[in-house]
Amino acid sequence: MTITLPQVMGDLLPTGAPPQWRVAVDRAAQLLAPRWPTGPVERAPLGVFASLALILYALHRTQSQEPAAVPMSALRDVLDGDLDANDEPVTIKTLIVEGLSAAGHRVHDAEPVMCRAAARVLHQDAPLVVTTPFGAVDVPIGMGGAVPGPSELRSAAAWLKRMLGALDEDTIAALAPAPQPAGPVNVMVIGQVLIISDDSEALVQCAECQQDERGQLAVDGDQVTYTCAQGHISAQRQLGSGHVRQAIARTQADDGVSGPLYVADARLPADADPATLHPVRAACL
Repeated sequence: MTITLPQVMGDLLPTGAPPQWRVAVDRAAQLLAPRWPTGPVERAPLGVFASLALILYALHRTQSQEPAAVPMSALRDVLDGDLDANDEPVTIKTLIVEGLSAAGHRVHDAEPVMCRAAARVLHQDAPLVVTTPFGAVDVPIGMGGAVPGPSELRSAAAWLKRMLGALDEDTIAALAPAPQPAGPVNVMVIGQVLIISDDSEALVQCAECQQDERGQLAVDGDQVTYTCAQGHISAQRQLGSGHVRQAIARTQADDGVSGPLYVADARLPADADPATLHPVRAACL
């Protein structure tokens, strides 16, 4: 199933999200709506929507520009900014960090949602490290090591530059309003909730009593919780909010899921179909 703009907006707008962040998300959706992939084959890079919303929010915080009124010239200047030696968009990274700092936050703060979004798009996988008698040492590239990365922001920035580069103020003024974001989701799952990857599966359980059936699965923004039949609430950080929304949508059940709920692993794209992943389970889905 194609990931819709309302879904990605909803993933960035938990209950209580700051007002100016909401405006930045709304503006990002308005700018991207005419170019958002709608077919089953096309797919925007991971983090592209969050990256644009973060840029708009950071410009608001650092340059006192309302997110909904950031001129295209300012946005284009940021997208045309410098790259580092690994082609990472260092100008955008610096802007996002400074924007959060101006609002009194850091990238790795647990709250608010902008910090979690920034941590995801800025993250780079660390290079290989070995432990020696002299401490931890990076593995040289020629011996199987690698430079960190790439971050989600790297491909997202290139896509945004290509998609938005031709926009002018007249075109932007004629854009339709942004769609309404998807709201919180709360659904009863009578059976188990299983996380499916291409080679394994994992069971969602209550962290306190290990019950795994007749639970309430809730999505609010990018946060997922599981409430067991005993009423214990567990944060489910291994479940991606977009992945859960997609899994529930596949069931076409409005008032609850009667059987097991199969959710794609959070490390996979949110529109990944569990039926195509795990060969043992594929025949059952």
